[in-house]
Amino acid sequence: MWLALALVVSYLLGSIPISVWLGKATRGIDIREHGSGNAGATNAFRVLGLKAGLLVLVLDMAKGLLAVLLVSKIAEPSCTTDINMIRVLTGGCAIVGHIFSIFLSFRGGKGVGTGAGVLFALAPIITLCVLILWIIIVVITRYISLASMAAAVCVPVLMAFEKLALGSDPGRALISFGAVLAIVVLISHHANIRRLLAGTENKFTLRRSGSPRKSS
Repeated sequence: MWLALALVVSYLLGSIPISVWLGKATRGIDIREHGSGNAGATNAFRVLGLKAGLLVLVLDMAKGLLAVLLVSKIAEPSCTTDINMIRVLTGGCAIVGHIFSIFLSFRGGKGVGTGAGVLFALAPIITLCVLILWIIIVVITRYISLASMAAAVCVPVLMAFEKLALGSDPGRALISFGAVLAIVVLISHHANIRRLLAGTENKFTLRRSGSPRKSS
C-alpha cells in the first residue's frame, strides 16, 4: 500500500508541467505552441529565454531528486525489498509523469531534465561524467537532442564499466534503471533522430528578446 502511494505521488510530482505553467504565468503563452512545441527545458530556453530556461531545468531536475530522496521514504516503513529498488521505482514514476503528464493530457516533455535529477540522486559521479559529455557535444554541435541521447546511452555503459573494470557494483536495480532510461530517452527523441538523419534538426539558440514565434 505504501509503495503504491509513493509511486502515485512520484508520478504526480513528475507530471507538474513547469515549463507550460511558467510560460503562461510570465508571458501569457503556451510554450507548446512555440519553438519546437515540446514542454521541456530546451524549448523553455528557446522561447522564454535564459533565466526562465534555467529555472525550468532546475525545477524539472528537482522533481526527480525529490521523488528519489523524499517520496521514496513513504514506502520505507513497509519496505521488504532493496531500498535502492524503491528509489529507482519512485524516480522512474517521476520520469513517466514528466513524459506522460496527467495535467497535459498525457503529452509532456521528453524526460531528460527529470531523468537527470533522478540519476543525480542515485549516481552523482556518473551524472557528472555524462554532464561533461553533454556539454562537450552541445558546444561542438549545438544539437541538444544529440547530446541528450549520447549522454543517456553512456549511463548504462559507465555503470557496466564501473562494475566490470573498477570492481564497484552499482547494483542490479541501478544498472537496470540506466538501461531503461537510455531506451526511454531514445524513444522520446524518435522525431529528433529522423531530423538528425535528414539534416533538418534545429540547432540550439537562445531567444533573448521579442515575441516567441513558431519554428518551421
